[in-house]
Amino acid sequence: MKKLALIFLLIFAVSLTQAFAQADKKKGAKSMKGTITSISKINKGTFSINKTEAQACLTANDPVVFVVGDGKKAKVYFILEADGSSACKKLAGYAGNKKISVFGKAKASNGINYIVEEMMESED
Repeated sequence: MKKLALIFLLIFAVSLTQAFAQADKKKGAKSMKGTITSISKINKGTFSINKTEAQACLTANDPVVFVVGDGKKAKVYFILEADGSSACKKLAGYAGNKKISVFGKAKASNGINYIVEEMMESED
């Protein structure tokens, strides 16, 4: 019985540690709320896509991007993983949601906006 209680306590401690680590990650990163679309859809004036469209874009090598704001004030961001690789596939998994939050550091280089993503979550 003591072993069972000890195992339960150990599992609880590990899950609590992970919850605090996730909360700390949110605190250190800037949160941006927006929608998901693709470069070709932006050219057509569409600022959101569903999961099926996102998968079709990935197949066609059409980058899936994150859009903050509306209309002419909208800002388009490419999302990158911490290692510098594209997070298009991960982003496509959130397509169809009304709003998502991306936590990370926003940067710009040669006129291209990107976010080094730490975490994403749906606002729906």
